[in-house]
Amino acid sequence: MRKTELAGILLALLVLAGSLALNFPGAWDGGRAGLGQLAVTVIYVGFWAGFSVVFRRSPLLVWVCFGVALLTFLGCLSALVPIDFVPASLIQILFAGVPLYGLRFFMGWAGLYAAAGAASAAWGAWALCMTRKGRGDRKQS
Repeated sequence: MRKTELAGILLALLVLAGSLALNFPGAWDGGRAGLGQLAVTVIYVGFWAGFSVVFRRSPLLVWVCFGVALLTFLGCLSALVPIDFVPASLIQILFAGVPLYGLRFFMGWAGLYAAAGAASAAWGAWALCMTRKGRGDRKQS
């Protein structure tokens, strides 16, 4: 693992932890999000969009993007389709409900999970395309 990849993983963990810490109190209350939570969500989504583009040539970091997109999608799915399964609930809280809580400024919980689920599915598909492209580039080199 190169230093760049390690730094990318640490940065991703830091942003995830920060968004959890800053949005958790509001998500716990469950009411409408304020401007602060909306700002945290915008920064979180912007970070992942930038991360995905900047590190698209690093297969490991593209897989990190895919993993986060998949976990976010599964968290949204578990929120929309009630499942009594504790790991699904943890994924829902850690990757969908809390980091994206700022969307509650505009919509209810169901809308949040539907919008985040659709966006994470598209993001995951993009990451898979990048991994396939990356494999093709490596074979030619």
